[in-house]
Amino acid sequence: MLPEEFSELMALAALEAVDDEAILLADTYASTSVELEQELAEMRRAVGAIPYGDTSLPISRNLKDRLFKRIATEEEQASQPSAEIMPFQAIRFSEMEWQPHPVAGVTIAVLHTDPVTRRLSALVRCQPGVHYPVHRHAGIEEILMLEGNFVCDGNTYGVGDYLLSGSGSAHDPESPDGCLFFVRTSMDDQYEN
Repeated sequence: MLPEEFSELMALAALEAVDDEAILLADTYASTSVELEQELAEMRRAVGAIPYGDTSLPISRNLKDRLFKRIATEEEQASQPSAEIMPFQAIRFSEMEWQPHPVAGVTIAVLHTDPVTRRLSALVRCQPGVHYPVHRHAGIEEILMLEGNFVCDGNTYGVGDYLLSGSGSAHDPESPDGCLFFVRTSMDDQYEN
């Protein structure tokens, strides 16, 4: 932790607004110097005096916003499924399940989907002459060319080439000779008419 993060941690520990482990961490950090021990002790005395203090003291204008933002963040994190340790997984190329894609001439073998991040990893095979419709990326898209060629924005990419499209970008690639590529992308890309 950086010194300013410890300063914030000490204040939260004085308020008992963090768990016991964080309070212990703040106490341990404060014990590294007499000045820090005194600062933490003063914070705790001030916190103890709050219920008896002057109610006319001004409250920070953004305190309410910061508090609600922190509560919302904690609720969002609590509502998300906890990341479990994923066991090792292997899929033999010969055992991949190729599915037709909505774009004619394209098949896809989904390797992995993450429902929390809404990302997927897949192999995509395009028949010669496939023209993929314009689509806007909801997140980063990564492509690694494995076979054939792929034309995007007037540039031709072949075996071993890596393409990265940023969130919000759009393109309408094509494959004149057919291709096979690995893709890692968002499940929420938007297709334009």
